[in-house]
Amino acid sequence: MRWATKQQRPIGMYTVIAVLLWTSFMMFCQQSASASTRLDKIRVALYIESENYKSTVPTITLSAQQPINGSLRKASGDSLWWTSSQGNQVKASLDEYFAILSENTSYSTVKGWHDQLLNAKHPVQIHAVERGAGRTYQLVIGPYADLAAAQTQAQAAVKAVPSASGGSPVIQGPFRIQAGSYSTAEEARSQLTAIQQNGIAADLVYHENTSGSLVFSVWAGASASQENLNQVISQLGQAFPQLNLTPVDTSKPYLVERLDYSAGEQSPVSYLLLSGNGDKLVLAAGESKLTVEQKSGRTYRGMMELGQYNGKLALINEVPFEEYLYSVVSAEMGTGWPIEALKAQAVAARSYALERGLRYGIAHVTDSTLDQAYDGVEYDDVIQAVEATRGEVLTDGSKVISPLYSSNAGGQTAEPEEVWGNPSSVYSSVSSPDEAAAKGKLAWYRVWLSSGKAGYVRSDLLTEVSQKNRAGLPYYEAKEASVNVRAFPDANRAEAVAKLDLGERVVVFGEVMENTAYEWIRGTYKASELQQMMNRSSGQAVSGPVYSLEVAERGPSGRVTSLKANGKAVDIRYPDAIRTLLGSLPSTLFEIEETGRYTIIGADGATRSYPESALQLHAVDSSGTSQIREDHLFIMDGSGEVRLATQEPAFVFHGKGFGHGLGMSQWGARGLAEQGYSYEEILKHYFQGATLVKD
Repeated sequence: MRWATKQQRPIGMYTVIAVLLWTSFMMFCQQSASASTRLDKIRVALYIESENYKSTVPTITLSAQQPINGSLRKASGDSLWWTSSQGNQVKASLDEYFAILSENTSYSTVKGWHDQLLNAKHPVQIHAVERGAGRTYQLVIGPYADLAAAQTQAQAAVKAVPSASGGSPVIQGPFRIQAGSYSTAEEARSQLTAIQQNGIAADLVYHENTSGSLVFSVWAGASASQENLNQVISQLGQAFPQLNLTPVDTSKPYLVERLDYSAGEQSPVSYLLLSGNGDKLVLAAGESKLTVEQKSGRTYRGMMELGQYNGKLALINEVPFEEYLYSVVSAEMGTGWPIEALKAQAVAARSYALERGLRYGIAHVTDSTLDQAYDGVEYDDVIQAVEATRGEVLTDGSKVISPLYSSNAGGQTAEPEEVWGNPSSVYSSVSSPDEAAAKGKLAWYRVWLSSGKAGYVRSDLLTEVSQKNRAGLPYYEAKEASVNVRAFPDANRAEAVAKLDLGERVVVFGEVMENTAYEWIRGTYKASELQQMMNRSSGQAVSGPVYSLEVAERGPSGRVTSLKANGKAVDIRYPDAIRTLLGSLPSTLFEIEETGRYTIIGADGATRSYPESALQLHAVDSSGTSQIREDHLFIMDGSGEVRLATQEPAFVFHGKGFGHGLGMSQWGARGLAEQGYSYEEILKHYFQGATLVKD
């Protein structure tokens, strides 16, 4: 699926389309389905390692407005294990391997090393132990899945910041011995301090005893091997002969707590290490939302479940289903859209999420655009739209469907065969009022510089002068300094190919609208660039530079369904994959401009076609004949139309629409709503083979 972004949401209207038949509309609204349309809570994967989606981080940082509690998830229900004693923030990772690079009693010294390693992209923290009369700070990197990775990364970190090395890095691992078990955390911490004072690594651990009651233990060692742990056991025996040392059972749930001082000497944060045996820790903060630092500080409703899945740390946001939609619709359309369009989006998003099931094993959906955009942001008008349609879904008469939608259909939605190559009774190609996405946008001029380069400049940055060149094309000059000349008309996405000084002149030979979700330009791509782009996406799509690229077939809506490169068919898995093949084009509703393809008619009527001809081009004027050396040149046809050409093969894509184009167009839904259509009518227009039901 392809989703809208907030930058693609200007207001506009569309001419009226055909009114839906009342009978069809009433049948659409009144039919029912036997499929279940209920889901009390939805599980959203913020980080997960799954077959269908891979996005993970080694450490999660959560914060809230209220204290955070941690509960062990059991079949019988969640059991409270842990409450933050260090403010309203917590870090968590899997209990794996860490590397202690150095220790120092000076916090500022360790903090300096920490910041350097952080800039070098190492997962670094500052931990602390009680030694002698004060606190010793440890410079730690990790976690890592195995001993070899920890050793390798420790060497890399020391190489990146040599001053941070305290000698040979000490690798910590999951080998431990239990050195006492207590009924309170305070008692356990007292024993922990005593052990650390003797230079022995130890941690406070939450776990259950044989009767299932929560206990607080000190596990010593944190060793990388059994051999290292044996040395720790010997040290403990000498220092604490009265201690009853017992093996730890890591097959049962446990939680290690450390303190992280990375944020400041006076600002320690609880750092939790989770057992990697499938246990789940659920973190919640009462009615407060939870903020995830690794998600750019986004804030979410509900609770967060942490655990190991497929060997990696997984973070699942479990949230009431309808409240999940508050954020989805806010992310997909944003605030200020017509309420009927928001309602249509709410029904589509609800149906999509319900149809997924537990697609990711432990989660129904991800927060990415692989499913539906979900960033925790909510708007009041969106909440109103979700609540107004609560429980309403689209079905095929027997089960909930997954109604696809995209940002902009470019005026006409796609047939299923044009996207995935398979038919579907739910979708049909229909007209879509999508032009509003382009309303209010500036025109851009296509310009030619004295250096021979070509590009696009925003029209308000140039002013016309009275002079014209010998081809009759007008000169314009820059109204200010450092005016960007872009590769295509998009200030946000297109790189600057040149800059104009104040008053610098350019030749203007075309005018286009700024890139929007409705209409866009991509390119120019040289033959070798296009080859690399296509082969990066599809192995060996073409065997050499692309000298010609043509549309071989189009579907009913005009979308490209097959291509030929250098005269040969390009192998694609399904039609919509053409977008990725050609460098992530916004849609497959496009035309190809081959700037290196043209035919020259000589004075004697002879013709020469490029790029087939290898002969050089010459210009003839009153001063004689000269070889054309610039890459860019102007071609004028018999009717006086001028276009830019290149001596070498190059390609520009001119298209409409943003996304696959199948199902509902979000911009089209807006246009229909502005014409007075209800959300039921909007849904019926785009999903003509579906039925709207409410549980």
